[in-house]
Amino acid sequence: VFTYNYIKRRVYLISEDDYTIPLTVTLDKKNNVHEEMLDVINLLKVSSRASNEYLRGFIPDDTKVNSLTINDGNLTIDFSEDFLSYNEKNESKMIEALTASMLQCEDVDSLTISVEKQIIDCSILKTITLLIVYLIIKLL
Repeated sequence: VFTYNYIKRRVYLISEDDYTIPLTVTLDKKNNVHEEMLDVINLLKVSSRASNEYLRGFIPDDTKVNSLTINDGNLTIDFSEDFLSYNEKNESKMIEALTASMLQCEDVDSLTISVEKQIIDCSILKTITLLIVYLIIKLL
């Protein structure tokens, strides 16, 4: 029996005209979901291998993941403060794309983003956007 050591994941990048675009990528299968999520986060960085002249990542390249935990379906990602050096005009697209990318994991129902253990406060508009993205992903 031949087994494949690859998985397909959908990541969401930002297009040159500022739309959130899904991209299906093939990744090496890891020992656990945490390692797979770290691979996805790396693909969302500005200079990742998934970025090209039409699509780009949005997480600043120097950003580190301090911790990543899943508890009762909630994924909490704690980033280094480098995460905050993103382009503010893309903030809602960034939150939308990060949420959509992370909710692809069947173990994840919600997402909490923090920087140096401080939860990022989302405005009501962003919260509504996150709920819409969540519903669309779970219905697909």
